[in-house]
Amino acid sequence: MWWRKSLKFINDQVFADTVRVYYSYLQKTPNVSFKRALMVLAGSFEFDRRHNPEIVERPTDITELQLLIRQLPNFCEREREYPLSCEYSLKARILLHVHLFRVNLPWDTLHRDRLYVVQRCPLLIVEMVKCVCYLMKLAHAGYIE
Repeated sequence: MWWRKSLKFINDQVFADTVRVYYSYLQKTPNVSFKRALMVLAGSFEFDRRHNPEIVERPTDITELQLLIRQLPNFCEREREYPLSCEYSLKARILLHVHLFRVNLPWDTLHRDRLYVVQRCPLLIVEMVKCVCYLMKLAHAGYIE
């Protein structure tokens, strides 16, 4: 049972599926903008209820998130690529933008979700940087373009 659970994770408790997403999107886009990096970060499976039982999904999330989208300047919500188009990814992306723009949130619902997302981000960003470094090594060696 321990072995099966450990196969889901890379070091530092980052899901292996998340690392696959990072490699896939970072290899596709050599010049990643900040907005695109936030999209890829929000697509991490750590924010998906099916992968992570700590995630809380409420029926009121959809209406509260729609109100937040209207408050955010230049928020592009339409993304067609999996997993960036999933509801959990959209929620995490909105919460990251809300955090960066310092928008106040309801204390008992979305504020807790935002804290969870922001607390998980340092480990995920470190893993994303590791992926970029590895892709750069492969590119310099001539294995990828």
